[in-house]
Amino acid sequence: MKRETISVPFNTEKLEALRQYRTGEQLQEELESVLQALYEKHVPTDVRERIEAQAAAVCKKRAPPFFSL
Repeated sequence: MKRETISVPFNTEKLEALRQYRTGEQLQEELESVLQALYEKHVPTDVRERIEAQAAAVCKKRAPPFFSL
């Protein structure tokens, strides 16, 4: 599944304070978690299921074949 970067304006002083208490990776993980929760809250289940099915189909096409000897 393709990923896109979003940009959100936020008060500089608040962001600096947040960075003091959270590493970049922790902050990234928490923001992704919040976005996932928003997605699940607002996007209907049938639409989410269709998107996941499309993503799974793309992954199957890209997966290298498995050979056993």
